[in-house]
Amino acid sequence: MHRLSPSPIGCFVSERWRIEREYQVLFPEAVIFEADRVNTEFRRAVRTMAQYDLRPRAYGLVQGNDKAFVWRIETDDGPKALKWIGRKAEKAKFSIYAHHHLQAKGFPVPSISRTKTGRLFLQDGQRVGFVAQWIIGRPINPHAPGDWAIFCKALADFHNASRGLRLPPGTRIKSKLGGWPLDYQSKISRLKLWYQVAQKKRGFFYSRYRELAPRVIAHAEKLLEQLVRSAYWDWIEAEIAGGHPPLCHSDYGLSNTVLAGNTLYVIDMDTCTHDLPIRDMRKLFETFLGETTALDEGLRQVIEGYTKHRPLSMEQLGVFLIDVQFPYKFFQAAKDGFTLNLFDEATLVEAAQNDLARSRAVALVSKKLKPKR
Repeated sequence: MHRLSPSPIGCFVSERWRIEREYQVLFPEAVIFEADRVNTEFRRAVRTMAQYDLRPRAYGLVQGNDKAFVWRIETDDGPKALKWIGRKAEKAKFSIYAHHHLQAKGFPVPSISRTKTGRLFLQDGQRVGFVAQWIIGRPINPHAPGDWAIFCKALADFHNASRGLRLPPGTRIKSKLGGWPLDYQSKISRLKLWYQVAQKKRGFFYSRYRELAPRVIAHAEKLLEQLVRSAYWDWIEAEIAGGHPPLCHSDYGLSNTVLAGNTLYVIDMDTCTHDLPIRDMRKLFETFLGETTALDEGLRQVIEGYTKHRPLSMEQLGVFLIDVQFPYKFFQAAKDGFTLNLFDEATLVEAAQNDLARSRAVALVSKKLKPKR
């Protein structure tokens, strides 16, 4: 959602529809739909904007898939983003309320425009959409020290500002608090099931999986045992008892942040949920890692960068260091193969090596950790 091609790529909107002659309409090559579908979405966008005190001048379709549509709309009040969220209505509403809560706390998110009747969002059947400020800026470079400091601070500030979310009566709460052990167990069970499938299959991918899976599964089971014996449950209990648990963005990374001047805006709250903040720290770690970055150095930089602005206890860091070792990458590579028929043997091997190597990195970092006062 950062840029839009300044010149038309092609126009699918029917010429017989009068409204097309009133606006400039742009469509990127990446959006491939039947003309009727694009016409329908364009009409929806125009009807939507009529409910705001804004005068549109140009519509640009930025993203489109079977569920979500995002438009950049040039208006008399600057560029706006019109987004129809590709999630169930109740989940979409939660993410918009979370977005508005952060905005009210002064955290840098795109400001939401209210409709003429004061509503934060609109609903069309099971689809929920809203209009917000379009942020013009650039992506973060996680390997530039200045950018990295901003990136870490923004995540810590996000978690601090996210506390205290209050929802209108009847709104469904999104929460993963207390759900990690079940998630671990579910992934382990699927890895075991795929191992049984691989024993009956021929091919390089299945052969590699049979070689790698036993060790990875044993590693994951060990981490599950460590998690349930760790400070995880005490932390969950404390957050629930406090009544104002933090939010996790759950997809904090380069594609969902925009640096405008010295301010890092966080966008796309679709995946927001109540959870322990260290889940976002793991994403921070993945973003920081480069081809030449040693795992222990990456962990150290992430912990120092984040806790400088939001201290964590040794027990809380212990939970993070368990989660950062779980074989998520291997699980995803296996899932791609067994459920999508995307058989990438090299990625499977690399993922197993990377996931298993994290144990040594954690051991090295743990020796140097000191409690925050």
